[in-house]
Amino acid sequence: MTDTVHAAHDIWQEMRHYINTTDQQEAAETLLEVLIDCDCELDDIREAFAGDSLMRRALADYLENSGDEDVDYDEDDENY
Repeated sequence: MTDTVHAAHDIWQEMRHYINTTDQQEAAETLLEVLIDCDCELDDIREAFAGDSLMRRALADYLENSGDEDVDYDEDDENY
């Protein structure tokens, strides 16, 4: 896992509690977009945020919309 992804994970864990519940999913999607724009690997993001349901959903939505067929993802799989 890269330092960028690790730092983003730590910041997300602290800051998400200050985001209104209704805005948290959008915030997770934005964080994912920023990480992708910074050339972070999807596998690193997946590993770092495996225990976070908001980020897992954001990643699942991203993969669904990107058409990336190389990645096998199951939203219910805790170890994806």
